[in-house]
Amino acid sequence: MRSLLLGTLCLLAVALAAEVKKPLEAAAPGTAEKLSSKATTLAERSTGLAFSLYQAMAKDQAVENILLSPLVVASSLGLVSLGGKATTASQAKAVLSAEKLRDEEVHTGLGELLRSLSNSTARNVTWKLGSRLYGPSSVSFADDFVRSSKQHYNCEHSKINFRDKRSALQSINEWASQTTDGKLPEVTKDVERTDGALLVNAM
Repeated sequence: MRSLLLGTLCLLAVALAAEVKKPLEAAAPGTAEKLSSKATTLAERSTGLAFSLYQAMAKDQAVENILLSPLVVASSLGLVSLGGKATTASQAKAVLSAEKLRDEEVHTGLGELLRSLSNSTARNVTWKLGSRLYGPSSVSFADDFVRSSKQHYNCEHSKINFRDKRSALQSINEWASQTTDGKLPEVTKDVERTDGALLVNAM
């Protein structure tokens, strides 16, 4: 079961990467647009990363079902790169094997992949993708980060009181349910008390 789930998501990432290799022509109505070279590179890198993560997680006998989205993992790293300082940003790009791409190429390329995957008209399938970055009440996100993360990753931002676990859980799970039209009513059962930020993805 877990191999099938991961395989399906990784095949989708490979399909995204393959689109740019087709002969260039005007996109017909109802078909996906061709991807740029940087988006293709990132699709390939994210697929390889997802397989590596799967192999590592599959070694844990306590884990029965593994569902990984290569693009969600990659876009999360992109957000870390966008909001992190020089060392953190470089480390995030290294994990994604995107060291040779400029920062702006990473963000625009991942944004392009997210938009392509979410294009239900072109793909005849609906993927509900959502990301929200929760920060503690005492922290304010920088305006340029908020703008860029919304532009490239369609990431929402919210403040939350992590010390009030019940309220935090309710807020996060309600957001996930709304984002997926009720198909994912619970994305987490626990929230750690932290002074840092929490990135939640719903798919």
